[in-house]
Amino acid sequence: MNLRKFLCGVALAMVVALSLNNNAMAVSKFSKAKNTIVSKVEEAQSGEKKTTEEMKAATSEKANKEVSGEEAKTAKEETTVSGEKEAVKEEKATDEKEVAKVSGEKEEAKVDDKKEEAKADDKKEEAKVDDKKEEVKEDKKEEKKEEKKSDDKKNTKKVIKDVAEKAWYFDYVLDAVDEELMEVQEEDKFNPEETVTKQEVADALYKISQRDEKVETKKESKATKEVNTLEWAVKKSVMREADQAEDTLTREEVARYVYSYARNVEGHKKLTTRQKQDNEVKFEDKNKISPLASEAVLWCNMNKIIIGRPDNTVGPNDNATRAEAATIFVRMNDFFAK
Repeated sequence: MNLRKFLCGVALAMVVALSLNNNAMAVSKFSKAKNTIVSKVEEAQSGEKKTTEEMKAATSEKANKEVSGEEAKTAKEETTVSGEKEAVKEEKATDEKEVAKVSGEKEEAKVDDKKEEAKADDKKEEAKVDDKKEEVKEDKKEEKKEEKKSDDKKNTKKVIKDVAEKAWYFDYVLDAVDEELMEVQEEDKFNPEETVTKQEVADALYKISQRDEKVETKKESKATKEVNTLEWAVKKSVMREADQAEDTLTREEVARYVYSYARNVEGHKKLTTRQKQDNEVKFEDKNKISPLASEAVLWCNMNKIIIGRPDNTVGPNDNATRAEAATIFVRMNDFFAK
């Protein structure tokens, strides 16, 4: 538009110049110039129009492309959203299936657990019935044992002529004889007030050690038998020497053999310093117990194998009678059988 105004101004100036000079050639030139100018103006106008149209077309095409792009983007987003919705639906459906599966498994597990519980209860009941049967069997065995023991006692009582039924050691002597821990001596006498010998202690300790074994022994002479049990006692570190079989023993000497047997044959441990302090013997004559026997007497007292006399004395240096020895052996046998 500015170009057009410029060219018109130039043309007007030329017209004025020509009119002033009144020159024909100038008019001719002006005419040519005019035509040239008009032609260029028209070309310029045509070019400007073409450019404007091209710009409009380009702008329109760009706008159309942008619109198409937006539409495509929108369509793509809609497709994506639709896909995501479908994925969510599928996931939800999968989750529902999993939940249903888990619920089903839980129900199956509950049923299985109930079945297992029922089986376990049945087994427990069966076990209880079996236990009761075993208890009944054991009770019957114990009853038979007690009956046999009672019968043996009656028979032993008939055999032993010098043990009064009212004596404090009556049951112990009968049990010691019935369990073959000690023997009835000549003339069917037990001689309860006689002193026990080293040989008798060795015999009794050996028999206690064999309480869980059924040993078939050959018939041996008394001398051979004495040597065997004494040698066994020495081998087991219960006694130091296998001779002097007929030596009589004091009560504390018997306690020492019992304690040595407990440690070296039955596996009991020595008393600790704390045990000695906490379980000091309270016998009235405890000061008469020799240092070598004090721990042995304490162990026997702690385990109720030697409980002392009615006057609360232990008589450590008194000779151990056969009745007292029988009592100690029976208590030992019961203690180690537990």
